[in-house]
Amino acid sequence: MSKTFVTIHREVRRGRRNFFSLVILRELRDLCVEKQINLYRKVGYIKLARTKDIINFYRQINNMPSSAVKSPDSDSEKYITYNEIPREIVELHGAWLQSEHDRLKVMFEAEKEVLNSGVRFIAGVDEVGRGPLAGSVVACAVVFDGFRFLPGLNDSKKIKEDLREILFDEIYKCAHVSTGHADPGEIDRINIHSAALLAMRRAIEGLPIKPGMIFVDGRFTVPGIDCPQQPVIKGDGKVLSIAAASVIAKVTRDRRMYEYDKEYPGYSFSSHKGYCTKKHVDAVMKLGPCPIHRKSFEPIKSMDSPGEQLSFI
Repeated sequence: MSKTFVTIHREVRRGRRNFFSLVILRELRDLCVEKQINLYRKVGYIKLARTKDIINFYRQINNMPSSAVKSPDSDSEKYITYNEIPREIVELHGAWLQSEHDRLKVMFEAEKEVLNSGVRFIAGVDEVGRGPLAGSVVACAVVFDGFRFLPGLNDSKKIKEDLREILFDEIYKCAHVSTGHADPGEIDRINIHSAALLAMRRAIEGLPIKPGMIFVDGRFTVPGIDCPQQPVIKGDGKVLSIAAASVIAKVTRDRRMYEYDKEYPGYSFSSHKGYCTKKHVDAVMKLGPCPIHRKSFEPIKSMDSPGEQLSFI
């Protein structure tokens, strides 16, 4: 394989992508998804597009004539498949668009394998907000009906805020989406780990359709769910539906923290989203905790003794 890498590097530098694609498919077709992604990046095949390029792409798609972006049976916006993208837009954006398509196809491999086994609907589940001193933990469950081409979709932590906002709307166009929350009081009563699983369960139970398989980000399955589950460590960067769930959960929580910033001025929730920054801790020390602070988290725990914690699992 080392000789293959040298050859691939040489051909990629010369811009001969077709040769590279054939070699990579032949040499890596039996490897797992994670190894595929890491190896693709190692040899320089997957080069993530710049955020501004992706944003411009979505703006161009959404500025297409209404007949092309509206559902035929309603006024709602429809999802544009990769094959429906106008040729002039594909040519304008060049190679990165094809690279994004290939990258997302790799992220869809785990779901594709389950779909091929006969399962109709697959959900991806993720949560955000374990670490902050304030606010709820928010979870999301997303079900795609097959592969969806969403350039830029990845682990929400790797995506800039302006692109996350765009992807939020794009995901809602082409997926079944449900969110679940566990508030600060529940976090204090049952601990943050159990609260995160509770939020995930609420998100799954809120789906309009029942999935036949659930991919869960992390090491644990969600208790109380009568459905096969597969935990995936760092799944928000490996599984397409989990990545989408991470974006929806992140944007949903961030928007709520912007509202809290107006409701509880002085804590700067809009800038740190409740996380334990120096600015946030200084504000808590000066103003004291507000109703959305988690009383079981330090330094708030030492300022205001919380009640006894219970176990959810």
